[in-house]
Amino acid sequence: MNIYFILEKNLFNPNYLKNISKFGNIIFMSKNNEENYKILTKDTMQKVIVYDPDYAGWHFPNNILNSITNLKAVFLGTTDKSYIDLEICSRKNIDVINIPKYATNSVAEYLVMYMFALAKKIPLQIKNENKQTFTNEFMQIELSDKKVGIVGLGNIGSRIAEICSGIGMQVYYWNRSEKQCKYNYISLDKLFEDCDVIFICLSINDETKRLITDELLNSMKNSCILISGTGKQLFNSKLIEEKVKNNNLFGFAFESSDIPLDDYKGNVMVTSEYGWFTKEASGLRLKKWYEMIINYLNRID
Repeated sequence: MNIYFILEKNLFNPNYLKNISKFGNIIFMSKNNEENYKILTKDTMQKVIVYDPDYAGWHFPNNILNSITNLKAVFLGTTDKSYIDLEICSRKNIDVINIPKYATNSVAEYLVMYMFALAKKIPLQIKNENKQTFTNEFMQIELSDKKVGIVGLGNIGSRIAEICSGIGMQVYYWNRSEKQCKYNYISLDKLFEDCDVIFICLSINDETKRLITDELLNSMKNSCILISGTGKQLFNSKLIEEKVKNNNLFGFAFESSDIPLDDYKGNVMVTSEYGWFTKEASGLRLKKWYEMIINYLNRID
């Protein structure tokens, strides 16, 4: 068996690699580009891929995936599986295995940080070079007793609910199914109409891409803060940016490394994709990643 690693070579602990090598030949992709991936299409041996979407540009090329033979599994170094075409993998009987729950605290804290930053208008203060200006443009809000709505009460959404409840916010949520919890379940329409802060905590798939319509976005109060845990992929971000620019929305926050903060107008908080990147989450991620590879290879050995 060949075990291909599409990631930075120094990421894995040498002892982990030593144990994994007992199951086959370890091959690190020397270059991260589609041309180099053709090595995979020429290899007819049984193989698995250890794949870090961050290193590889956030999507595995479909034409390469379609051409690979005898691929048994792809081990993703992420919680989300959207970085590889699951339909192709299903058709070709390729197992796709992700790492659940390694960054729950890290990502939840990062998104809550966005909420505080927007409530205190930190983006505008930064763009104003920290000059003290007591005008309405820099008037902040307090979060205690505000209504927070969480779209998707999974692991991260639940942790955000816990944090927000702890600072005295009223917590509401929408989920595909109602959960047994202490928080208030409401319809998606009502959540967008009534809440002062909205967190979008959904996975990215065909269903969720159709969920958050322009009608919902236009129903938000001018005083609302919108925070996305999935970048700009699940809704009309241009509409939101215009609303913030025209003071029809209090603030908007998301992760993206494409455009610098200064290029956005109004109270927009944007940072690179660092939400998961803590010492604790990184260590847990690597440990879980290693364990899932070993467990899988033990099963098929």
